[in-house]
Amino acid sequence: MTSHKPQCQKDMKTSNIMMVFNLIKQQKELSRADIAKTVKMSATSITRIINLLSELKIVYESHFNSQHLGRKSMLLRLTDQQYYFCTGAIDSDQILLSIFTLTGTELIHVAAPTSAALHVEEVCDIFLDLYEKALKELQLETSKIVYVGISLIGLVDDTRGLSLFVPQFNWSTTHIADIISQKICKPVCINNDVKAMLLGILYETPSYLEKNIVLLHIGTGVGAACYYNHELFRGSRNFAGEIGHTLVDPGGSKCDCGRRGCLQTMIVEKFLVQKVHDAGIPVDSLDEILALSGRNPTLDKIKQNIITYISMAICNLESIFNPDQIIITGSYVDSYRELIDSAIQKANHDLFFPGEERTVITIKESWYKYHLLGMFQSAQKEFIMDLVESNVATPY
Repeated sequence: MTSHKPQCQKDMKTSNIMMVFNLIKQQKELSRADIAKTVKMSATSITRIINLLSELKIVYESHFNSQHLGRKSMLLRLTDQQYYFCTGAIDSDQILLSIFTLTGTELIHVAAPTSAALHVEEVCDIFLDLYEKALKELQLETSKIVYVGISLIGLVDDTRGLSLFVPQFNWSTTHIADIISQKICKPVCINNDVKAMLLGILYETPSYLEKNIVLLHIGTGVGAACYYNHELFRGSRNFAGEIGHTLVDPGGSKCDCGRRGCLQTMIVEKFLVQKVHDAGIPVDSLDEILALSGRNPTLDKIKQNIITYISMAICNLESIFNPDQIIITGSYVDSYRELIDSAIQKANHDLFFPGEERTVITIKESWYKYHLLGMFQSAQKEFIMDLVESNVATPY
């Protein structure tokens, strides 16, 4: 019984330190008195926590020049040039990479094309090339990078660092976190791309942290993520949110996952182009389908189906999760806004919960940045936790 006590006390101390760190992070700058008042801890405990965070070069104190008379206040802020984070997003058509400071300042953003025909080692080599390119342009030593966070399409086991199933690449049970970690000699955390995007949106808009939020992403695939009761809803194996693979048309078009009639086969460009080809119409892009839809009944039906099935996804997410807000993002928001606006209009008419209880539907543009912001949050959290836990001694 007593053998578990030190570990429990250490966990409590780590939790308190992380609470103080997150408070400073959210508020940008705070005095010790403000921290003690907010977290309801003694001044002595706050002093010990701040001393540790200062020793670890996570925070620093500086004078606050007030116009009021009296003693100057000392405000705590996060350091900005001590620790750096590399974040990436691996998709079937491109890889994105950014470098962030501890405070969340993005220093550089680079990208490179990829393709579904590449093996995992080839994709990891592209990531490594981008990593080296970014460091060279910043003239930043690799020793300054303390943690790497990467978002991936498909099913991801974030606790074990595994890419379990990526139909677009035909990958299964790939130890991608270990592969990249060995190549760049840094610790690596990974997560599903849509969950990473939702974390990025929550970071950019802190007011969302007090709501129940569902994110619907529409691009080279269709996926969702849910923030519920102040936590990211993951499901039992981090697979929650795969709405693109819900079956809506049994016997329909074959999906990347091997099944037929998945929702994304009614929405995503490559499946729609294949349907048009099967109908004998020489069209090679969604842009062409939409441009010719007014003159061709088959193409017009495909256009209307896109709107219908996006609206269906919105309504189904509302019925399943009953969120305060559904946010739609992805390349379709940036490139096919008319389709998204029409789908939202239809969804607002068809939503199950009426009146004041109606879920708010909004749009986020520039979707690509949220992958990177979200994985910065994950990498930062993992790094700070590791650093604090390795330096936590006796409890208060």
